[in-house]
Amino acid sequence: MPALRDVGERAAIEAARARLGRTPDLGLGADDCAVVPLGGGRGRLLLATTDVLIGRSHLLPGVTAGMLGAFAVEAALSDVAAMGGEPTGVLCALGLPPDTQRAWLQALARAMARAARGHGVSVLGGDTKCATEPVLAMTALGTARRGRCLFRSGARPGDALVLTGPLGGPAIGHQRLMASIASGGGRDARALRMVYGVKARVSDGLALARSGHARACIDLSDGLALALHQLCAASGVGAQVDWGALPLANGLAGAAGQGRTELDLAIHFGGEYELLAAVRPGRADEALDAVGAARPGARCAVIGAVTRPREILLCRERARVPIRPVGYDHFRGG
Repeated sequence: MPALRDVGERAAIEAARARLGRTPDLGLGADDCAVVPLGGGRGRLLLATTDVLIGRSHLLPGVTAGMLGAFAVEAALSDVAAMGGEPTGVLCALGLPPDTQRAWLQALARAMARAARGHGVSVLGGDTKCATEPVLAMTALGTARRGRCLFRSGARPGDALVLTGPLGGPAIGHQRLMASIASGGGRDARALRMVYGVKARVSDGLALARSGHARACIDLSDGLALALHQLCAASGVGAQVDWGALPLANGLAGAAGQGRTELDLAIHFGGEYELLAAVRPGRADEALDAVGAARPGARCAVIGAVTRPREILLCRERARVPIRPVGYDHFRGG
């Protein structure tokens, strides 16, 4: 019998989901959130998602409780954002070693509350348990309008692919932090902020959904490459992406090294939590304007198109090469 490290995260999820049986989830388990009709007949949908942070996987050297608390909330709410949903609240189950300092826990809670307030919601409650390492299990709740919820399965050939912001910021931060540690420089606060200072694109997702032009959406927690493969698989389509159209974080080329190329850091590293949306043909400019109005200064861009052939290609320097479905995999450690 293969271990989970052998099959990877996506196969592990599919193995578990196949044995859960049918559920009321309208997305059939293929989306960032479970989507369940709310009672009352008003066309409202409940969005629910869970995101887990584990000490050995998510706590880089030098990360503070404040950084971690804000990151946990933003990462969980990003799933609601990708559905075009409006957040309702966040729950948190904490597993902490018994020697955790009370001040650390208080800083974590303050940061969670502040991040939640930034999206107009609260941390509603949760649970605590003793654990051998820090574990944060976040549950985010939200609502969406029926007919405006952005499932991954809605993309159609000819749709434009819209990205809400630059790629590679967290990759740059991680590369700088690892280089600092290797050289004996220790904690690099700026690098840590690049990794943990992400924001859930709630306003972007709402703007895309309310515009009526977006037909599918996914967030980039595990990288553009994996997001493309997941969205295209759910929709039964392919995609073509223009390397020259990708908005890249400043300094990404200079961060290449330690076995990682600029291309690898841009599309495979992940952690940006930007949104990738499929937008109706001829409506991309209106979708971009909607995001720009909701979040002035957003570096959103059309990066390619949805295609009928089920291949996912990157166009770069007159060549078209397949984009491999490689990104962060928790069971394989990278």
